Amino acid sequence: KEIGVPQGMSDGLVLMRSEIPASVRTQILNKYFRLDWNPTKHDGANLAYQAPNAMIDGLLRGDTGRIRSVVSSVSRELMAYTGEGIQYDLSFLQHRVGGKLNFHNGSYGLVVARDVSRVMRWAGGTAYAFGTAAVDQQVRFVLDGLAWQTRGDTFDIPSQGRSVTNPG
Repeated sequence: KEIGVPQGMSDGLVLMRSEIPASVRTQILNKYFRLDWNPTKHDGANLAYQAPNAMIDGLLRGDTGRIRSVVSSVSRELMAYTGEGIQYDLSFLQHRVGGKLNFHNGSYGLVVARDVSRVMRWAGGTAYAFGTAAVDQQVRFVLDGLAWQTRGDTFDIPSQGRSVTNPG
C-alpha cells in the first residue's frame, strides 16, 4: 500500500489531475500518498523510493515547497558519493553489513534509476526541472554504471545483492 499502489496510480493521477474532482483527489492523496517526507532521514534507494510519492503529493496539492524539496533532495543525493547511494565509480552501495556497504547496482541501483527518472520526467519543462548536473549524473549512472552489467534482459547476478534470494 505504501509504495506499490501509489506508484501504480501516479502516472494516471498526474495525467488526469484536472479531470479528477478536488474532493476525490484529496481522498486519494490522503489514503495513498500521505507520507512523512523527511529527506534528511533517508539516502540512496530509500530516498528514491519515497521521491515519486512525495512529488505526486506536492503536485496534486499544489505544494510547491514539497516539489522543490524533492528536486533538491534527489539532486543532492545523486552527487553525494558517500555512504549509501551512487559512488564515484558509478557503483551503487546500500545496506551496511559488518561495517561495509554492499554492492547493489542490480537491485537498489535499479530502484534509483527508475524512480529518479520518473520524478525528473514529471518535473521536466517546468520551473521545478532538475538542473543539468543532476540530469547528466542520472544519465551517466544508467549508461555507465548500470547498462554494462546487463546482457539482453538479464542483469549480472552478483550485482543484484540480497534480492537474488528473494522470491518473485
